Parts: sequence; C-alpha cells; structure tokens
Amino acid sequence: MTGIKMEPDNTRSLSSKHMLDVTAMMSGIGVIQQRQHNLYYSCSTDRCNDANVFKRILESLSLSSKFNELEGLLNPENPFDGNQCFRYINQTDESCSSTTDIDPSKCKQCLTTVKTETEIDKICATCSTDDAYEGYLSNEIHFNMTDQTRILSWSIACQSKGCNTLDTGRQIRQKSDISFDFNKFLHSNSSGEQTISSSLIKFASIIILFIIKTFY
Repeated sequence: MTGIKMEPDNTRSLSSKHMLDVTAMMSGIGVIQQRQHNLYYSCSTDRCNDANVFKRILESLSLSSKFNELEGLLNPENPFDGNQCFRYINQTDESCSSTTDIDPSKCKQCLTTVKTETEIDKICATCSTDDAYEGYLSNEIHFNMTDQTRILSWSIACQSKGCNTLDTGRQIRQKSDISFDFNKFLHSNSSGEQTISSSLIKFASIIILFIIKTFY
C-alpha cells in the first residue's frame, strides 16, 4: 500500500531550516513484517510546498532498500537474555546515559541508535525494560537544504543475541540507498518561481509517506 499526504504544518517555528528527512524502515515481529519509506520536507518560504517543488524533490531523490535480506535480525529469541545485548555509549544525552545502570536481567529488548555528523559517530547501544511489541530497524538521512549537508542515523530494536552491534549498522546502511542531488533540486525550477528566498513569508511542510506492507 502506498500513500501520500501533503499538508501545512503550523506547529513548527519559522526559524526552522529548509530540510528533508528520508527514512527507510522495516518493522514487525515473527513472520509478519512491514517495510516503509518516509519522507518529511519542511520549508519556510512562499509557495515552497507547491506541486512543482514536490516534483523536483522526487526527481532529485534516490531511494531504495533491500531490508528483506535482514529479516532475521528481527526474529525474537525465546527466552530472551538481556545479557546478550551489545551495550556501549559515547554521548552525554540524558535519555541514553540514564540507561547505563539497567540490570540486564530486566532488559526486554536490545536498542542501538548511531548518529553520524561531521564524521563523528554518536553511539547509544543499550537495552529497554519496556514491553517489546515488535522490533524495527531503520536508516535515516537528514538533508539540510540551506548548507547542503547531511546527518546520517541508523537504529535497531531487536531481541536476539548481538542483534544491535555496530556491524548491524553497517549492514543496515549497505542494504538501503538514500541519496539526494542538491544541485538538481535547487537549480531545476523551470517555472522561474523563486521557492527559496531570504524573506520568510509563511511556513509550510510536505509530509509524504510511502508505505509498503509485506506479509509472509
């Protein structure tokens, strides 16, 4: 199933940057799994979310994934042993650092999130004591249209031995390709309308969801 939703977003500040977030994700439990691609585009200039801009986004974006080859990572082990979760933290974010003292015997799911910005990996590999209803893995890239930079992030929630190691992250990135041609997007406005300007006339967003469900 594929769906597209476009609507104004009045909840964000006018100071928000011109950006595009793209995520490839697979989630599920056991033999029932769902794969999806999510796109969130945010801008703050007049007519910046019209149909012409939407077309240019799609023409400039390359997006594909082969997460079906990683399905085994989301197969839960029963019984689950929290001692088998990979645990390592190199950041000071409170939501992550507060998990360092969790008793492994109380862990119900392994978790890892790695964000790469200016070639520095911020790693939060831990576990959760919350009930686990399903596992997931994802690869996300934040494209900043203003300075044409990228922030990469991958994450996984799983319930098997060593499923949340850094090697898993390398597999996730290898199995999903997300790229964006800034030059093509910024210089292909055939209508001649200025969609990127220094004058903040209004704030709008495009929320685009592509959802593909696969059942086995």
